[in-house]
Amino acid sequence: FTSKLGDQIRIKIYGIIGDTPALNMILNHKGHGGYDCCWFCEIKGFYINNKMQYYYDEHIALRTEINFATDSRNAQYSKQTTNGRHGVSILESIMDIPLPYSIIADYLHVTLLGHAKTICLYLYKNYMKPKARIELDGKISVQRFPHFFNRKIRPFNKSYLKATEIRNVFLFCILPMARNILGVEVMAHLGLFVIGIRLLHGRPVFGHQTADVANKLLIAFYRDHENFYKGLQNFVL
Repeated sequence: FTSKLGDQIRIKIYGIIGDTPALNMILNHKGHGGYDCCWFCEIKGFYINNKMQYYYDEHIALRTEINFATDSRNAQYSKQTTNGRHGVSILESIMDIPLPYSIIADYLHVTLLGHAKTICLYLYKNYMKPKARIELDGKISVQRFPHFFNRKIRPFNKSYLKATEIRNVFLFCILPMARNILGVEVMAHLGLFVIGIRLLHGRPVFGHQTADVANKLLIAFYRDHENFYKGLQNFVL
């Protein structure tokens, strides 16, 4: 478009980010509780105990620019959902990076308020005895952090935990504080998730290989997930 001074301004739209319900709406995609709900792959899912579960599958097919657009148009013309697509998204014509490559899962909702909070509370309620819970809550309550931690750490016995509180507990507290409470295998498996996320959102400590290392850790975590957590492999986790 042209500015008031006559300059030509070109806007490039590289990605779309949001929580799961918002993305499903603007992408014209099936809700996160149904079959074929993933934006990035063609995992179908299993309906178990009144909840959809999406188990690890190393051979799952990924969605591409071509099949994403094809499924969208087929759904649009047939008025029937096709591989999770309800129709063409209003974003398709304006994105400079084609769908689904331009879709960005929101770190705050998907990772922190999603899976990190879920598994921390699962460990707290299902793996720890009341005495161990009191011990962990006590450690969290007295832990001191530098001044740039804008929010204090809140123990798990509080009714509502904000994303920043979950982040601090998950990234900095849970591994050292629970290492003598939970078993070695549980802690090792949890460590795959914690370290994988820290690598993705921290400095590139392994240079250009940092993302690849994080990917391997998170794949190992997902692969063995059902051995430690039952019924928690839903899409929003």
